[in-house]
Amino acid sequence: MKFLRSLFVLLPILALCLATSAFGDVVFSGAPVADVVNPSPAGSTGLGPLGAVGGIGGAVPFIAPFSGTLTMTVTDCCLVGDVYQVFVDGVSLGFTAAVPLGGPTLSTGVFTDYLTAGAHTYDINDQILSYIGFADPYGGGVVPAIYAPAGLTVQGTMVPEPASIFLLGAELIGLGALARKLRKTRG
Repeated sequence: MKFLRSLFVLLPILALCLATSAFGDVVFSGAPVADVVNPSPAGSTGLGPLGAVGGIGGAVPFIAPFSGTLTMTVTDCCLVGDVYQVFVDGVSLGFTAAVPLGGPTLSTGVFTDYLTAGAHTYDINDQILSYIGFADPYGGGVVPAIYAPAGLTVQGTMVPEPASIFLLGAELIGLGALARKLRKTRG
């Protein structure tokens, strides 16, 4: 009987911890401000160490509400052929799927990074903006000017680190034990 009572107390705590870990907090969402075309010099390859010369508008600040895993989803919205490079705090997380101009689907990508609680930035560069008037490196011909400005959507969600979830569970267990002790002393 004592075991069942303990299990009855622990199940809601476990459910709360699992719910906290399964659903993240949305920390940013929407479409970053689009940049106008900023082509590479004629004859250049277009791609530098941090991606294309043309971008989406610069670093966007956001606050991570707690330490944990950031998951960013970046999706091209409009013209098939844009390929984006994603940065968090100036570090590249990678590129969305490489698709040729007029290809079968819009480019998209999901990126993850561990962040501490506090202020951070994300930045997204459109690789195609540096190729306007030049051959698309992903195929499909010469990149026309209609690719500027770029259009995309971005969403970032945070999931707390497991240690935070464990601490929350331990605190709830401690509060439950304290409440039980108080009930015994009063009753």
